[in-house]
Amino acid sequence: IIFLSKFIWNVEIQGNNTINPDELIEIAKEEGLKNGVLKSKVNTDKIVNRIRLEKENVAWIAVELKGTNAIIKIVESNPKPKIVDDTDFCNIVASKSGVITKITAQNGTSMVEVGESVKKGDILIAGWMEGKYTGKYYVNSNGDVKAKIMYAQTEKIDKKTIKRTQTGKAESRYAIKVNKFRINFYKRLSKFEKYDTIYTSKKVRIFPNFYLPIDIISTKNYEVNEDEINYDKDTAKTTGESIAEERLNKMIDGERVNKNTEIMENTDSYDIKVTYEVIESIGTKEKIEF
Repeated sequence: IIFLSKFIWNVEIQGNNTINPDELIEIAKEEGLKNGVLKSKVNTDKIVNRIRLEKENVAWIAVELKGTNAIIKIVESNPKPKIVDDTDFCNIVASKSGVITKITAQNGTSMVEVGESVKKGDILIAGWMEGKYTGKYYVNSNGDVKAKIMYAQTEKIDKKTIKRTQTGKAESRYAIKVNKFRINFYKRLSKFEKYDTIYTSKKVRIFPNFYLPIDIISTKNYEVNEDEINYDKDTAKTTGESIAEERLNKMIDGERVNKNTEIMENTDSYDIKVTYEVIESIGTKEKIEF
């Protein structure tokens, strides 16, 4: 135990939400932090500086060596939204491309009309006004702009497909991995002809931060039946339409006013395309830079 305590046998990431932990582990590995390395050879400052250099969304980072465990702690930075103050001169621009269905300028000058097509970033309500006696002057534009946005989703449905269904029967197998040497506690093949397999691995530790170079590997096989399903045109349309609508409903943020479904038959499959017409508010403020 005293001998093993001089090495790192586990690398742990804490605090990450959006950053892939595998990326951090790979960077640490390139800087010498990996399972089986002597703790005395780990340069934590070098790892911290490397991650700071490569990951702009890391606000704070620390590397701690506790027992045989290396803990990389991070705090992710949140991108600050661009806030336009009420006193700033600003335009209202399009956040999405679409066809204008309504525009009301409460402050500022309308630059588009109902029925006009706009692209993302186009100025909808300009942050200036012009009076007969005052001339042109800048303002903090304000108003409501709605547009018809088109969303489309295409799903491919094979004419013939295999459906796998679990029967409820399962078998478990175990193995031990000591560093890179693996010992299996089973010799025969699975008793199932067709099955799905799930692997889990748990590292052995004797204290909270004292890991050993031993992994307990669990293998679980779930028996499945395979059935061939044939889709005709109507069934394929219903299935593809349902999948496409489920995905589209997660994308839209407004009132759906129309839906169109198209189906294209290929040699071995059908392409089902679902298009939504949605009315959304697309105006967003953008500060005028002089």
